[in-house]
Amino acid sequence: MIYRKSKTLLVAFFLIFGLSACEVETTGEAEVTTSKTEEVIDYDAEIGAVRTAFENAFASGDASRMAALYTSDARMYVADGSVFSGGMGVQEGFQGVMDQGMTSVSVEPDETVPVGDGLVWETGRYTYRGQGPNGATMEAGGNYVVLVERTREGWKLRRSVGYALQQAPAAPAAPAQTPAPTDGAAARDTI
Repeated sequence: MIYRKSKTLLVAFFLIFGLSACEVETTGEAEVTTSKTEEVIDYDAEIGAVRTAFENAFASGDASRMAALYTSDARMYVADGSVFSGGMGVQEGFQGVMDQGMTSVSVEPDETVPVGDGLVWETGRYTYRGQGPNGATMEAGGNYVVLVERTREGWKLRRSVGYALQQAPAAPAAPAQTPAPTDGAAARDTI
């Protein structure tokens, strides 16, 4: 009987103190119960640190540092329709951008939104800068959407989608071919 009473008291203790560790929050549409011990996360600061690491890794010129910012099962969708998967794929994608002469990237977020436990999506604009083969300054940019996941190693990019704001101008058309002369006199005049 003593065992039964102490077991009942123990259950009552956890019910009373377990429920008091929660609070009810009214959001206007529904009530959400949250734990008072829930960690408060400054998403702007934490995802901002990922953006800074992204810009610094790109500036280093080391595509493997870029890949290290992504989860092992990451997917990167780029403006030309290509999809790069996993660490090696992401590394290959960024190496291609670096091989085109791009040496820096700047990222400007528009919106950072937590979407679940340990998941944040962000939208914004990116701009790559570098030098072309003739020494001219190059710039290319677009919009992005990323899904960032909290892992044991910290925040990592799980999905990224980038698309160009403007397409590169088309190459000038080749000059029209001059029709071949049909008589001997015209051929002598062109020599």
